[in-house]
Amino acid sequence: KALSRSKREVSRKLREVGDDATTAPDKSLTTKKYSADYTAVVTVQLGNWRHTAGKLYYTKSPSGGIPYVAIIIPIGGFIVLVVLLSYVGLKYHRSQQTHRRTLKTVRMHMEKLEMRVANECKDAFTALQMQLTDDHGNV
Repeated sequence: KALSRSKREVSRKLREVGDDATTAPDKSLTTKKYSADYTAVVTVQLGNWRHTAGKLYYTKSPSGGIPYVAIIIPIGGFIVLVVLLSYVGLKYHRSQQTHRRTLKTVRMHMEKLEMRVANECKDAFTALQMQLTDDHGNV
């Protein structure tokens, strides 16, 4: 029950080493000091109860922004992915062309074979009819 107080009674204090204490509103911590590097001691106070949560270390990036590696690696990965997909696409297209050419050649050979078979069947049927006509004439 001692900890179930209203939000107004709860105050968080951020006490920086070598600086004044700063009170922060709910769910956010602020400080008056905006230097590149600092260390702060975080203290939570509720009525008479006081607890030191730990130390807060803040270090600013030396470049002041996103490191170049964080930009170069995704761009390089994207370029490698595009090149890889292009390579796979070209290989697929070439294999499809080869398959089409092979299919066309096979169809052409099949048509020639069908024409030969049709001509041989026609010639055999004509020869059979002539033989039957000769056999009937001899009887």
